[in-house]
Amino acid sequence: GESIWLTLPRVDSEHTHGTGCTLSSAIAAVLAGGQGTVPGSLHRLGPRNLNNDVASACVLAKCYVHQGIRASSGIGKGAGPVAQTQWPTSPGSFPWVTSTAKQGGDN
Repeated sequence: GESIWLTLPRVDSEHTHGTGCTLSSAIAAVLAGGQGTVPGSLHRLGPRNLNNDVASACVLAKCYVHQGIRASSGIGKGAGPVAQTQWPTSPGSFPWVTSTAKQGGDN
């Protein structure tokens, strides 16, 4: 299959504990239950039916984690956990989808 890069501006936060687990869980949740159709205005790949579409599941999961990092706050000492929020709806939460890292919107 074709490789893609998902690029978003870096969030200045140290509260990123659990981002990998959250990302993989969000991908699995989208693939297992689907989230209907993401309108083309929100998804930079155009309108997508998310059922069994791994690329779109990865895009939506990346949005979810990015949104969670932006909403995160510290708990105790050290890096706090990523926030568990809702599925993203803002166009600004969706990544640039490109074939190379250098093509992303905010690199």
